[in-house]
Amino acid sequence: MGKRAGTTTAGRVWMSMLATGMVSGAGAIALNHFFPDWRLIHYPLHASVESVGAFAAFIIATLILGLRNHGRLGVAYVWVASALISMGFLDGLHALMHAGQGFVWLHSAATFLGGTTFMFVWAADRFDGQAWTRGVPYGAFAITAGVAAGSLLFPEHVPRMVVDGQFTVAARVANVVGGIGFLAAALYFVPRRAAKTERRGSMVFSSHCLLFGISGIIFEFSMIWDAAWWFWHVLRIAAYMIAVLFYFRLARGIEDDLARALESERQYSALQQQFVSLVSHEFRTPLAIIDGSAQRLLRRKGDITPEILEERLGRIRAAVERMVGLIDTTLYAARMDAGKIDFSPTPCDVAELVRHACANVAATSEHHQIQCDVSALPARLDADAKLLEHVFLNLLSNAIKYAPNAPRIDVSAWIDGNDAFIAVRDQGVGIPAGDLDKMFERFFRAKTSAGIRGTGLGLSVSRAFTRMHGGDITVESAEGEGSAFTVRLPLTPAG
Repeated sequence: MGKRAGTTTAGRVWMSMLATGMVSGAGAIALNHFFPDWRLIHYPLHASVESVGAFAAFIIATLILGLRNHGRLGVAYVWVASALISMGFLDGLHALMHAGQGFVWLHSAATFLGGTTFMFVWAADRFDGQAWTRGVPYGAFAITAGVAAGSLLFPEHVPRMVVDGQFTVAARVANVVGGIGFLAAALYFVPRRAAKTERRGSMVFSSHCLLFGISGIIFEFSMIWDAAWWFWHVLRIAAYMIAVLFYFRLARGIEDDLARALESERQYSALQQQFVSLVSHEFRTPLAIIDGSAQRLLRRKGDITPEILEERLGRIRAAVERMVGLIDTTLYAARMDAGKIDFSPTPCDVAELVRHACANVAATSEHHQIQCDVSALPARLDADAKLLEHVFLNLLSNAIKYAPNAPRIDVSAWIDGNDAFIAVRDQGVGIPAGDLDKMFERFFRAKTSAGIRGTGLGLSVSRAFTRMHGGDITVESAEGEGSAFTVRLPLTPAG
């Protein structure tokens, strides 16, 4: 799918480049043919056009380097930014000058340095990861500053660019070579398989380089102030505007992404604080039961009957199991965050594992009956018994916890296609329709869980464990009508 999308995008870009080249070339030929003697000598307009281009070049270079520092763009864009810095500097200086040798020289130097620097995108991947590439934009600025300073301080050494109103060979060569460099870079930027953001950036710069390349070639057929001369100025401004609009939109999108990430982080922080509060309460409750039972045993150590001893020790054991379950869930969540969950599937009797979990959970409640029928399950499934046991203990414990006044819990199993299904059903408080989609989010608790102990971690951990097996957990529920959590496990090993 991704390959086909990338091929389609590249095809559209090729068509766009071809159309742009044909229209631009036809425009230049038509202007020379129909308006051969037309001239517009207007220094303020020219200065405005070149100043806008120079300013745009610096803006784009700044945005590119910022995105590059945040890992949004590849190493090729270091050379793009460097080329734009050189062009912006020299074109800005060119905008301040009157027609003459220096006037044409600065523009020609900008085109030559920009085009040849852009060509380095073809070799950029060879330099990826090398520290010196960070200094390329600074080097480009230093070289450009040296060219500009030399042009202003030693104008007599500037190559002759104009003779009798005609561009010299030096001027034509500089612009045509720069134009060819831009066209070569345009071919590099025809999108290939890449991240969406970089693919769009490639589309922009394929058009950008194409327009600059065409303007460099058209220079060969123009004279100062004639129609073709103004035409390639228009092409350059169009190239800059395309890139500026794209990168402003991209920067705005990144700003929106950061705002959403910040809001998500704030919500997550609030949930973590709530979790800490819940965990503190969850630990205090079983500890209070253990402490209270131990104190009563100490006070009555001389006349304790076997029945009282069994009852008190049973309460202590249940409180300890509750704490162990809470600690296990918390540790599992932490290990998942660290990527340190040990998943070791082996052939195991999942039916017996479910029955064992049902028996363990049933022993913790005198008021509930768990009806377990998992005979439909195969004798062996490849699974991590430890992780699956945690899943079913969590689902069964939840069924008891959220159905305090409904004693019946049903556990059933069936086979459908290449999957085994195990469902845990209760007739408890149920889940509001608006909360169903969030039930497996970390720290989330349904509105109907108010006043019932819990941390909001168990279901998220259980789903993660089930998905490690190539399965999943789904929920069906209605408020006040109980819930059914269904575990799906593949009959064949995951992966």
